[in-house]
Amino acid sequence: MLEPPLVVGVDMSAEAQRALATAFQLAHRLGCGVVVVHAVGLLEEGGYRPPPPLDELLAAARATSPIEVSDVPVEVPARMVRPPTCSCASRSGSPPRC
Repeated sequence: MLEPPLVVGVDMSAEAQRALATAFQLAHRLGCGVVVVHAVGLLEEGGYRPPPPLDELLAAARATSPIEVSDVPVEVPARMVRPPTCSCASRSGSPPRC
């Protein structure tokens, strides 16, 4: 990549899909790549919701672009950083103490 990449956060929303498609178009015009990131939340980590199908999201974003963007390099980091958890309950009106 010649220029620093554009970084795009994705989830399953229509807004994220449009942001990814726009990032591909901008990256094509700027001559750079795209780094796609997704923050794993409590619903995914707890098994209540599957992570987004990134391959499908990437393919759909490329397919919906009005310009050819197949040459845009894409990186999807596989690193997951777990934030410290809070193992306490919160009382109404007071912040949790962890």
